[in-house]
Amino acid sequence: MDRVSSQMTPYDMQYYMRRNGVRSNELSNKVAGNTRVLDPRDNPSAAANAVLLSSKIDRLQTFVENAEQMKDDIRLAENSLQQANTILHDVRELAVAASNGTYSEYDRKIMANQLNEYLYGLLDLANTRNEDGIALFSGTRRSQDAFKALEGSVEGSEHPVIVSVEYIGDNGGRATEIADGRFAEFSNAGDHLFWANYDRIYSPFNALGYRVLQDSSVLIDGKEVALSAGDNLHTIINKINQADLRVRASFDEVGGSIVLEATEPHQIWLEDVGGGTVLSDLGFIETNQLPPYNLAGGVIRSGGSIFDEVIRLRDQLYRNNAIDAGGKGLNGISIAQDNLLAKIAHIGNLENRLDTVQSRLTLDTVQYADMSNKQLGKTPDDLAQSIVEMQELQNMHKATLQTTAKVLQPTLMDFLR
Repeated sequence: MDRVSSQMTPYDMQYYMRRNGVRSNELSNKVAGNTRVLDPRDNPSAAANAVLLSSKIDRLQTFVENAEQMKDDIRLAENSLQQANTILHDVRELAVAASNGTYSEYDRKIMANQLNEYLYGLLDLANTRNEDGIALFSGTRRSQDAFKALEGSVEGSEHPVIVSVEYIGDNGGRATEIADGRFAEFSNAGDHLFWANYDRIYSPFNALGYRVLQDSSVLIDGKEVALSAGDNLHTIINKINQADLRVRASFDEVGGSIVLEATEPHQIWLEDVGGGTVLSDLGFIETNQLPPYNLAGGVIRSGGSIFDEVIRLRDQLYRNNAIDAGGKGLNGISIAQDNLLAKIAHIGNLENRLDTVQSRLTLDTVQYADMSNKQLGKTPDDLAQSIVEMQELQNMHKATLQTTAKVLQPTLMDFLR
């Protein structure tokens, strides 16, 4: 029992009142912050789990942003290809009309001039850039245009016109991470999207007795094919065909050489790497040039871009060649348009895939956020519990003050001191 003159009772009262005040202040801060874990020491396990979940949420949001950015570029690319398809449709109708024998040489010259305008329109679409100034169809060389036009004189034309269009990008694509270890690939190389025919490359070199001199590698469309010392012609062909390539090799029985043929419309890139000279030895390439314009003299190459087909048709009209315009010219434009439509469909499928992935990532983000809120006590039930506890402390504080006022009444000793 405390002595009447002792200050222990007031000190105890003050201590418990201060302790309740600290607890009430903590609960007030938690209610204001809508959380029951303000500091890691409040619940170390929950805080650690919340940090892990927050990191996961940040990664998911990054994947969502990656998918959205790729979708923006895909939509712009698809729109450009759709416009190119519209131009090819008009070119095809012009080729059909030009094959009609009722048109005169002057009429066909006017049609050829119109094809020149279509060429410039196609070139503008092929060099499309996004809002950041990045070229969409130049592969990984995103700071430069994808195609370059060369102008010159053509028989039948009174003014310089486009005589050739060269692809100056590379054959790389764009890969965007949309999940841990998973990538969405967009083959945005212009010599793939704006290519009209299946490339075929014939070497003039008779390779029946050829042997690889040392272990080396070749690059075909940027992918490495390893060769071993002693590999003969048929072994080389087999290794190329077993590789994951859009190119198939075959044996030309007449010339005894290797023939490379694309399995889908695109420009074939060839290069020797690792100190090897296999493609150079086989007569395909020259070592002092860069792909794809490093083919050796004597190599026969067939195939070409959409621009090549339009230029070929235009030149036939300038020469008033209605037969070829309605035959080879019309056939080339039809094949080019079919291939372009197939690539537009592929891009559409990729966009649908990104939509699905983005929806799933958004749902996962919401679920992880709910889990994090539960760990940190940010749910409505946790808020209600904190409010109840704070109200209890306020009632306790009020009761303490009332009790203290009754217990610590003035005594005779207070007046004698």
